[in-house]
Amino acid sequence: MSEKLPFNKAYVEITNVCNLDCSFCKGTDRKKEFMSADRFYAAAKKLTKVTKYIYLHVLGEPTLHPELEKILEICKDLDLKVIITTNGTLVNKVSDILLQSKALHKVNISLHAFEANSGIDFVQYLEGCFEFARKINEHGKICVLRLWNGDSERIYGQNTLNGHIIQSLKEHFAGEWTQNTKGYRIKEKLFLEFAERFNWRQEASEGKINCYGLRDQIGVLVDGTVVPCCIDCDGAISLGNIFDGEIEEIINSPLARQIAQGFRNGKAVHPYCKGCGFVRTRL
Repeated sequence: MSEKLPFNKAYVEITNVCNLDCSFCKGTDRKKEFMSADRFYAAAKKLTKVTKYIYLHVLGEPTLHPELEKILEICKDLDLKVIITTNGTLVNKVSDILLQSKALHKVNISLHAFEANSGIDFVQYLEGCFEFARKINEHGKICVLRLWNGDSERIYGQNTLNGHIIQSLKEHFAGEWTQNTKGYRIKEKLFLEFAERFNWRQEASEGKINCYGLRDQIGVLVDGTVVPCCIDCDGAISLGNIFDGEIEEIINSPLARQIAQGFRNGKAVHPYCKGCGFVRTRL
C-alpha cells in the first residue's frame, strides 16, 4: 500500500495574469508575472512529496501561459495529475496541447465569466466552450462546466443568463441528465455544477468554520510564496517560499501547525482566516 500524502491537492499559480476582468474575482496588486517552466519544475518536484494533484491556478488564466505544454509535460514526468480552471475564452487555442496531455486529469470551465465581462459574443463563447467540452470528454478526461448560483434557486440564481446557458447545454448535449449534490451529470465525465457566489473578505468573526486549508490543500503563488489555501491570493499568510526551503519544513512550521490544528477544531486562529468570506458561505 502506498504511503498517504499530506494533501489531496496543491494550487500552483503559474500566472496571476488574466485576459478578463470579472466582477466576482478579487484580483491582486501583486506584480503580474508568469512562473517559468524551470521554476515550476523546482516547485512541482518538491510538491510530489505532499500531493499527487496539481491545480494550475490561484488567480490568473492558466491557458495564457506561453509554456503551458512544457508545464504539463513536467507534470507527466513527475507523475502528477493536473486540474485546470479556465474562463473558457482561450481553450480552443490550446486545445491540442490539452487534449494530448497525459497529465491532464480535469478541466473546469467557469461559464459565469461571460456575464462579468462586456465585449464577449455570447453565442460564440458558448459554442466554443461546448465544443471544447465535447472534445475533452471524447478524450476521456473530466470536464466540469460551472455556473454561479447566487441565491436559493438552484438553476437561475442571480445570473440572468443561467437559464439560457443551461438550455443551450441541453441542446448541445441531449440525453438524460442525472442530478447530483453539485448539479448534474450530463454524461460520463461531463458535468454541470453550481456554486454560491461569495465575498472574498468580510468582517472578522469568531464563529465555527469549516476550512480545508493545510488539511486538504495548500497553495503556491507565482513568486513561490506558500499559503494555506487557494483563497489567500495575496499571500497574507506566508508560510515560506517553496524556492527557498523544503516543503516539509514549510508545512510543519509552528505557524502552519497552529493554523491546521485550528481548522481541525473548526476555529480560525489567524486574523485573515477570521475574515474569509468563502468558509462563511459553507457553514
